[in-house]
Amino acid sequence: MGKPMSRAPANGGYCEWTIGVIPAPHLAPTGIELEWQDRHCVIAWEDVAHAFAAEVGEPEGIRAVVFDLMCTAEVTGAVLLRFSVDPSDGPKGPAQRLVEVLGPKRCSHSLQAVAREGCATDRYSHLDQLDEAQLDAIACCVRADRSR
Repeated sequence: MGKPMSRAPANGGYCEWTIGVIPAPHLAPTGIELEWQDRHCVIAWEDVAHAFAAEVGEPEGIRAVVFDLMCTAEVTGAVLLRFSVDPSDGPKGPAQRLVEVLGPKRCSHSLQAVAREGCATDRYSHLDQLDEAQLDAIACCVRADRSR
């Protein structure tokens, strides 16, 4: 279950990712605990390759801080796991936890800003805009990981 996304990389070939929305994940010491298709799953922290955060919504309207976790685990079948936090509910706590366990190299600058200041530096009016930006970010991360 998820939203398929795809992009033809600049170097040829074709890549496809699936975004899975996870309601109410628990950021546990061992990883991300979540319910997925009526079963309890744990995505180990070492299976989270990169994490991103962005604010989505209109400044005068409904907004959310969206966290996207690029996963290498096959547990959910989704490559990008997404959860959101209302800005008034304090997105700083989940962001600080992600930076703490993943380290700054695996966290986007925007996620690190949420951890420090509570505000994302990446902002989009609509989820479709975020999805498009994430495709580019994921492609860059995959290329960087392959070059190591």
